[in-house]
Amino acid sequence: MDLVLRPTTELRAHAEQVALATVLAMPATELVADIDRELAGNPALESVPADRRGHAPGPDPDQLAAGCRGWETLFAEAAVLLPGADRWIAGHLCADLDRRGWLGRTPAQAAAWLGVDVARVDGALAAIRTVGPPGTGAADLADALLLHLDALPVQAPDLVRPIIAGHLGDVAAGRCDRIAAALGHPVADVLAAVDFVKHRLVPHAGPDSGSGVPAPPDVVVRIGPGGTLEVDVPAVGADLRINREYARLAAAPVGLSPEECSAVRAQVAAAREFLARLSRRAGTLRRVAEYVIRRQAGFVRTGPAGHRPLSRTDVARDLGLHETTVGRAVADKVVLLPAGRTEAFGAFFGGGTRTRELLARLVAAEDRPLTDGELAVELARRGYPVSRRTVAKYRGQLAIAPAQHR
Repeated sequence: MDLVLRPTTELRAHAEQVALATVLAMPATELVADIDRELAGNPALESVPADRRGHAPGPDPDQLAAGCRGWETLFAEAAVLLPGADRWIAGHLCADLDRRGWLGRTPAQAAAWLGVDVARVDGALAAIRTVGPPGTGAADLADALLLHLDALPVQAPDLVRPIIAGHLGDVAAGRCDRIAAALGHPVADVLAAVDFVKHRLVPHAGPDSGSGVPAPPDVVVRIGPGGTLEVDVPAVGADLRINREYARLAAAPVGLSPEECSAVRAQVAAAREFLARLSRRAGTLRRVAEYVIRRQAGFVRTGPAGHRPLSRTDVARDLGLHETTVGRAVADKVVLLPAGRTEAFGAFFGGGTRTRELLARLVAAEDRPLTDGELAVELARRGYPVSRRTVAKYRGQLAIAPAQHR
């Protein structure tokens, strides 16, 4: 038997297909963790936030995220403070919060994004901040620190506010003499204010004792001009880029040994491939989401009554994709709908709808009130395996009381 070696390029292409499939299957939370691993392992890849100013040291955002109030909880609590017509605005603002609890937009920018008057955004944001921890919904670093400052029960040094408003870059660089000259105060007063900023304020939304953070949405649907449904895929990894120095060295490796040159070029190539995978993931997810939302517009607008038959095979055929690609794009993804409610992407294909219908029939026919765990067992026996927590979620959506209240 002849031994046939597959070409290196073919092996590389296969590996890239596997890597893309893996990234496509990741929901937003897993993708963020994957990005963090890439950043830690490849110096040719860097994160460049929109706000490039330095900031005072504070708690690690990943540590805070484990205890921060989830965006769904924020929305539920803020919604009761708002008129019904503005609750969807709060839903979109809550869903757009990053891991630090920042909105990353000014109210005017958010109003333009949502296509509404800025006063309505101001009202929704005020409600969110009323129920959320200090710093929630901040537009940027300075805004987050000022929100924390306003919430403190103690008096801050007089220079804290002007330093936050205009001199955070100098704080990060240790240029207290420059701050003192600009504000016309002694350096000692500036040092006291800077010490207050570093040790009493944090640039992230504070921790909360509530439940863990629910999954952020992978797809956001909103009502556009003329009542059309618009689909947005939040840009996870939009702040990533190739490190310019590594790109320069890869193109012109002056002063590098052959081994160093090879390593730099490999790192730059790996970074480019990773960015390309993120772009392809977003593009594929957007194509699938736009098609599904168009087919299930009734479900989006009216709920289960508007659901229409749709299979992953239908989507794959009409979009020219492999069915497994559609499956990965749908798996474990969360969709935020205009009314502020969320749905698993898989619910658009009927599984969730049929499960809810069966759950309603089981409750209507029960001889005694069944617990969520018992209902999960009954659903599994009928071919609809779901967790107890999913039963509780569906029961809430159907306005069915818990067993002890039925």
